[in-house]
Amino acid sequence: MMRQGFVMQKKVSELTAVQLARLLKIRHTLDILDGKRKALTAQLEKIIHGRPGAVSLRKQKSLKKSSPARRGKRRRKGTLREALIKVISQSGKPMYVSEINQMLVARRFSTKSSNLKQLIRLRLYADKKTFRKVKPGCFTLRTK
Repeated sequence: MMRQGFVMQKKVSELTAVQLARLLKIRHTLDILDGKRKALTAQLEKIIHGRPGAVSLRKQKSLKKSSPARRGKRRRKGTLREALIKVISQSGKPMYVSEINQMLVARRFSTKSSNLKQLIRLRLYADKKTFRKVKPGCFTLRTK
């Protein structure tokens, strides 16, 4: 007797293979959820009855975000300045901003800026110690 997915007073020998598979899947899911419940209960007990001056869950999350180890993981592998130096030095000739932009996009340089070309232009004009303007919109590396 099946009623809305539940077995009602039926012997295991009377179940079909599909019904048995469904019950095993449900049992497996219940076991997983029970393990998670036990782990969460243990964490809660540790927080409530744990060490004196225990920190609340909200405070723990904010502490995790600001830890130096996590900040280090969020840093990018290379800066825009380093990428610009690499692109211009590999070309060996003065490059226009649009060419530099195409090279950085081809190399999949990632940034949070919505306008990478403008960001490149600002960096090239601002960093006069590293980059030299040859003509309007065209830059090369400054020789030391």
